[in-house]
Amino acid sequence: MRSPAARQLTTCLLALVWLVVLPCLVLCPAGRAAAEPVRVFVVGNKQRVQDAISVATFRAKMFALVDASQRGPGLVQEGVDDVARHLAPHDPSAPALAVVHFPESVGLVAGLIGTRGAAAREATSATGAFAGLLSPYADPIAYYGGVWPELGAHPIRGLVVALTDVLYRAVYESFRDIAVAQRVWGSASFDAAPARRVDVTEDPALVERLRDPDEPGRTYAYVATSPLPRNFVFLFDPQGNLLVPDGDGGLLRAPAETGGELPGSAAKVYLTPIEQTLDKPGGGLSLASASVRDLDVLDTPVGAIGVVISRDAWMPDVNERFDLKGATLLLQSEAFSSWADDLTEWAPDVSKSGGYANLQNRGGFLYNVAPSLTGNLFDVTFDGQSAILVKRRSKAPAGARTPDNGPLGQLADRGFVRLAPWVVPDPPPPGSPTRTLAERRADLVSPGASLLPGSGVPCADSLAVGPCENGYRKAVIVADLDLPPSPS
Repeated sequence: MRSPAARQLTTCLLALVWLVVLPCLVLCPAGRAAAEPVRVFVVGNKQRVQDAISVATFRAKMFALVDASQRGPGLVQEGVDDVARHLAPHDPSAPALAVVHFPESVGLVAGLIGTRGAAAREATSATGAFAGLLSPYADPIAYYGGVWPELGAHPIRGLVVALTDVLYRAVYESFRDIAVAQRVWGSASFDAAPARRVDVTEDPALVERLRDPDEPGRTYAYVATSPLPRNFVFLFDPQGNLLVPDGDGGLLRAPAETGGELPGSAAKVYLTPIEQTLDKPGGGLSLASASVRDLDVLDTPVGAIGVVISRDAWMPDVNERFDLKGATLLLQSEAFSSWADDLTEWAPDVSKSGGYANLQNRGGFLYNVAPSLTGNLFDVTFDGQSAILVKRRSKAPAGARTPDNGPLGQLADRGFVRLAPWVVPDPPPPGSPTRTLAERRADLVSPGASLLPGSGVPCADSLAVGPCENGYRKAVIVADLDLPPSPS
């Protein structure tokens, strides 16, 4: 029988063990690896019709955004950072892991590529531009209408499916090749049907019919595998594999592990009116929505990623699902419609009520990255500040307002890591008279309105930055984040 002293010692030892072990059981769930530093790049791309002349011009623009050594005249605005100089060997201190996130609809202008898009590129409205593609793509539309007769009731949906070859050739291949060239992970969003590559040795007649006629020597074509185009995010690894949920918490490498299909990594659930299905030419992009029950976390070395494409970031069911599934990072691919041109509903306030609010209010989320598209596409405008956000760890005051701790017309906030600059500075430079929030917003509305289509304030050229029509800014922002994978 143990003595009272021995029993007391045993009790103390057990208490000490539980003091050490219990916090780990709570804070370090089984299967969760330690966080590793990841260098995260967020690209705020300004779209231009000039970048959609050909596949080559589209690729040149995207490659120039990530690598300043590839910037020729007329490609990227002066002073925009790049990705390459922040990676090894250019930066010996760079973490081994890096990821580059591009915005929602970064491939939208690619539908205007080539001789078939020449007339559309001269349109005066987005509706007119895409309706103007119906005739040049009549034969691919007819082919897919024969495969899926239901497309006959949805002419714009049929057009988006018919654009499969040019979209995958320009967008999928460009961002796949950027990931390989820079040895990084990467994401990009574009509207398309799932597809597979068909080589001329498999079906020469089909390749001839669907391949872009501007590339008669190309020995393959991309062929749609579904009549349902969606707003997809494609996530690539550094080997150029497209990562696709396997339905059981893991990831497949497409096309090698998906029977040749390229189905997209995640798709948007809550579509905006301009994306929704409308049964008339020019009525909208006629996309199909995804289902919340099909959303899954992309568990990668660069974060356990929950993809909330634009509007999805505001939806409780989407965010609850990702929180329960262990997402640590929200990828909010964004194409916000406007930013600072209307005082009745201040767009940065609306934005902050979405992904930012979910990041702060849900337990498992650690970061949100929001690459934002900018630029006028004919009469449709996109604007916003790309952002890297963090869960606040303190309720202490955020201190003085800086360009990185709050969007336009906002108070300082600890929830921001980096923010892309807008076309004019906010807040006023140090030493300027103190301005109230209302006064700051009133100062910003005029330059915001000058950016809009038809503002009557011309820019010097398509790369100009400032309060003039389409004078939006491109941006590349970067931060090192500690990103654990999700619990296994």
